[in-house]
Amino acid sequence: LFGTTHSGVAGTRPDGVTLLPCDITSAESVEAVVDAAKPTRVVHLAGVASAAGTDAAHLKAVNADAAVTLLRAVTRQNTACSLLLASSGYV
Repeated sequence: LFGTTHSGVAGTRPDGVTLLPCDITSAESVEAVVDAAKPTRVVHLAGVASAAGTDAAHLKAVNADAAVTLLRAVTRQNTACSLLLASSGYV
């Protein structure tokens, strides 16, 4: 699983890698992608930068709640999975 999408535009990715679009604020979407990908390693870099606005509910949903949702989805796999989470002072 690699890449990002923003406004429907896919980022660059290595050959042979499949992009699975996901709404990180939707538990169902995150769980579906984790179930499909069955990852053994996850690098979670999604988030909203501090300059992106002041909507506290949106910032919490993307920067904090989404990380918890991802952790839960990965844990439900019942397989070993390494997870790297990057964050900011905005969380």
